[in-house]
Amino acid sequence: MAPLSPHETFVELIAGMERADPARGLHLFDARFQESWHPYRALFARIQVLARRFREQGIEPGHKVQIPLATDPDAFCSFMALVWLGAVPYSVTAPLLGQDRDAHRRRMADLIARYGVDRLLVS
Repeated sequence: MAPLSPHETFVELIAGMERADPARGLHLFDARFQESWHPYRALFARIQVLARRFREQGIEPGHKVQIPLATDPDAFCSFMALVWLGAVPYSVTAPLLGQDRDAHRRRMADLIARYGVDRLLVS
C-alpha cells in the first residue's frame, strides 16, 4: 500500500477501508488483552453501522463526544464512526484498578465542563 499523501483526510482514509485488500486489516486487543484480527472491510462496515446509530441518537458534525480510551474493536469503530460523522471524539482513560472512583468522576465532570462535551459514550 502506498503511503498517504499529505492532502488525504482521516475521513478519506476511513472510506478507503471499504476498498482495501481483504487480506489487510488490524490486530486489536480487548480489555483482557486478547488479540483479534479484523479485516479493514469488516471494520468499515461496523463503522457505518455505528455512524448511523450515532446519527439517529442526534450526534451531529461538531459535537464533542467523550468516549473510553480502549483498543477493543467496538471502541476503535466508535472513534472512527464519530470522525466519519464530523464529531470530535475525546478519548479518556477509565479508572485504574484501585483508583478512587469519586476522584475519577470529578475528573470526568471537569473534562466535560472544560471542553463542552455534548455526549458521553460508556462501555
